[in-house]
Amino acid sequence: MGYLISWFKKYSEFRNDVEFSIVEAPKAVSTFIKPIEKICKELEEYDIVGISTITQDYSEILTISDHLKSKNIPVILGGHHISALPYKLPHSTVVGVLGEGEITFQQLLELFVKCGGFPEDKLIGIDGICFHGKEGQIVINKPRERIKDIDLIPFPARAYFTSKHFIPKIKWKNKVVGNIITSRGCPYNCVFCSTTKHWSNKIRFASAEYVFNEIMYLHKEYDVTVFQVDDDLGTVNRKRWREIKDLLRDNGMLGRIEFHAQCRANIIDEELCDLFRELNFTELEFGIESGTQRILDYLKNTVKKRCTVEQNWEALRISHEAGINVLAQLIVGSPDETIEEVKKTLDFTEIPGIRYQICLLTPLPGTTLWQYATRKGLVSEDMDWSRLSLELNEKTFPKKVYVCDTIPRDRLWSMIKPKLDEAVLKNDLKDVSLSFDTLFVGLKLLFRDPRRYSKLYYDKFKSLFNVYFLKYFHSR
Repeated sequence: MGYLISWFKKYSEFRNDVEFSIVEAPKAVSTFIKPIEKICKELEEYDIVGISTITQDYSEILTISDHLKSKNIPVILGGHHISALPYKLPHSTVVGVLGEGEITFQQLLELFVKCGGFPEDKLIGIDGICFHGKEGQIVINKPRERIKDIDLIPFPARAYFTSKHFIPKIKWKNKVVGNIITSRGCPYNCVFCSTTKHWSNKIRFASAEYVFNEIMYLHKEYDVTVFQVDDDLGTVNRKRWREIKDLLRDNGMLGRIEFHAQCRANIIDEELCDLFRELNFTELEFGIESGTQRILDYLKNTVKKRCTVEQNWEALRISHEAGINVLAQLIVGSPDETIEEVKKTLDFTEIPGIRYQICLLTPLPGTTLWQYATRKGLVSEDMDWSRLSLELNEKTFPKKVYVCDTIPRDRLWSMIKPKLDEAVLKNDLKDVSLSFDTLFVGLKLLFRDPRRYSKLYYDKFKSLFNVYFLKYFHSR
């Protein structure tokens, strides 16, 4: 949303005629903290509403759009879900924005300003959308050509987000965290990921100067010192990161800030690790996925750019030895995975000093896995979308879509449940600094947003209690 607003305010002739506001809907453990009824009420004051669609929240999105239609407020959908299923555009919405949305969003808002609505004869000329035709059919226009030079995209309009995004975080040792996106796209085609379809399989990189300028803006404006790089694979461009390092060094910022990012095991080596260490990368996340080559080949869905189990182990080793915190992302529950193969994957949870995340293989729309699950009758285009939640816990696991046909669901849960319990302390508390400052920050967060943080703290303490205190008493 931030990018859409900043693009419109920079490039549209109607930049001064449209007022924007962002209504946030935070979640904790698969539950909306703010009631849907309250969100609907807040949105009633607007002339038009845009919603970014996330698959696991799509049922709630439909509830919101139905309510707004009853109030005669037009709704535009965008994001991964509607882009993957454009022919399922809900009747309660007028338009779906497919794929990259900046230019499309600008043209739609300009049309609304000019015409007071969305006449079909005008919509037909806008690339990258779907809409309802006069005969009741869904019209899908030709795809929007992607923005070649993403340096043209202004920084997201962060002023429209609440200030709670830029206050110290307990999890990050009371530092202020800022999210940046420095590239779009991914050259790979994993069976569970829709990035390639949404952004394309060609990566478009922002220049080193663009990235540096955004870093400096966030540091000066919001006191950000931890930068979470939300790219799918922005770490692959070594030349650009060397240029960013030089810019940081020349401006006295090298070592004063830190980076967290996603990486891939088959691109990391000693040279890249040294570069990341110089840049003060303090955390790398690796899509390890599996501990066996057969399942890894299936999940990565590639032969030419193959990633091996040996590369997975080596990536974790050299990154950890370089002093970089590592998070190994693991996936269990592939269609014909065996118990022994799951055990091999869980071996990655035993590495000292390495954090991990365990996910159940989930078929999201727009992925190769979705097509498989559709053929098997496991998913449909009118399903309970919460069954595709990416959160994995006792509450979500029993109802999640389960594609594995070789391991009973309860057997798999018995294998991963102890590992999930262990991850609570290993992951959540590793970067918590136990000090007066931590207590102060925690109370500050609680008073600033009591609904959100009271639930968040309750869930965390409950997890710790269940895992450690109850386990201790049971062992006595």
